[in-house]
Parts: sequence; structure tokens; C-alpha cells
Amino acid sequence: MANLKILVVEDRPLTAEDIKYSLEEMGYEVVAVAHSGGAALEHLEKIKPDLVMLDIDLGEGMNGISVGRIIQQSYQVPFIYLTARSDKETLVEAKATGPAAYITKPFKAQDLRAAIEIAMYNLESGQEASYQQERPSQETPIASGYGALFVKHKGRYEKIFQDDILWVEAEDTYARIATPERNYLVSFTLKAVSERLTSPDLIRVHRSHVANIKRVEAIEDNMLIIGKKVIPVSKSYRETVMKHFDLL
Repeated sequence: MANLKILVVEDRPLTAEDIKYSLEEMGYEVVAVAHSGGAALEHLEKIKPDLVMLDIDLGEGMNGISVGRIIQQSYQVPFIYLTARSDKETLVEAKATGPAAYITKPFKAQDLRAAIEIAMYNLESGQEASYQQERPSQETPIASGYGALFVKHKGRYEKIFQDDILWVEAEDTYARIATPERNYLVSFTLKAVSERLTSPDLIRVHRSHVANIKRVEAIEDNMLIIGKKVIPVSKSYRETVMKHFDLL
């Protein structure tokens, strides 16, 4: 099944790129990436993929379950939900659309491979979808040591000095780590990443943000500005954060 043509539907570019890379590493062909429900339906009509990897939360407009319902009704294409949501209401609604599998984020590459192989086998044999996701193991895509983090990126661990981190942002059950060179998406919560940060310059400024105070270029109202990034400072952190700056 290495020649399988897959459409990835994910509204977050970094997450989409991570999924695309994982699929291509397994030998699958990612024929397109759609960042919205509308774009997904356009690709379905033009490309006619063998399988769709479908996020449920797609920002504004049509969500993934709505897309899944249309696929179920109008296309003979299996699809797999990839989502950070696992509440009962969402599961019931998603199940009614007949997905081949339902994988919660963060997930491992082997979860994707197993779900895809089983989905395609069941399609060919005429059986109903049946896949149980393994829970994440203790193997981690991030390790620390001597003032640096080693973050897994495209199949290898890259060293990031903590002083080079500009900011860290929560993204569902993932965290995005920004450096001057690139952004890294890791399958850890912001809290888990924060616990690995030892630099005193990296401080929590908001429930969804950590900022490097030495990299702050401007302060405006309740916002810190680092490059083009505007980082909010919440009320509960403001007093502690502002102590780090000598204001005139």
C-alpha cells in the first residue's frame, strides 16, 4: 500500500507539515494538503485520493465532521479522523459518519501506519473499520541536557539552545517552540515543555505562552512583541512579568 494517495486536511500549517512528513516517511504519497473544509472538498473532487486524514477542528467554517459526513454520503473514500478532542459528544457525532479510524493527538507514527493499513484492508475485504489506538509510550520527541533541548524534527533530534528559544505556544495537545531559524511542533503540552526549561529568561506569561524576556523588542498594553509575534500577558502573570523590565 506504499503507493496510497492521501489527502491531509488540517488547518494548522505546522501540524499539517508534520503529518505530511510522517506519511511520506512511511512511503505514502500526500497528494494535497487542505487547510479548510471547503478546500478539502475541492481536492476530493479534483484529485480523488485513496484516503483522507481529517482533522475535526478546522477553524472557521465547515468542521471535519461535516466534511466526513459529505465524504460518507458522496464519495467512496475511507477517512481517518485526527483530533485533540475525545469527549463523548464528539465521539458519538464522529462515529455516525463512519470513519475508518479515530486517532487522538498526540499520536505516534505507528498509530498512523496501523490505522491506514487496517482501513485499506477492511475496505478491500468489505469489513467494517476496526482500529484501537495505542496510547503514547514513554518514548519522547524531546530530550534535555546542558541548557539545550533536543527536539525531534524530520526523523532526527536537533539541538536547540534554550537561550535561542523566542517563545513557546500551546497548540491543542502540542506545543510550538519558536527559534530564529524555524518553529518546531512537539507532542508535549505547554506545561510539560515548561517543566524542561531551565533558563531563567524563559517565563510563563500566559496560560498558553512562554516568552524569552531577553528577546522582547517592545511592550504594548498587555502584550510582548518579539519580531512579528505578539504575545499576550494575562492578568495573573502581569506583575511578575513586568518586574523583569526596567521601564522609564
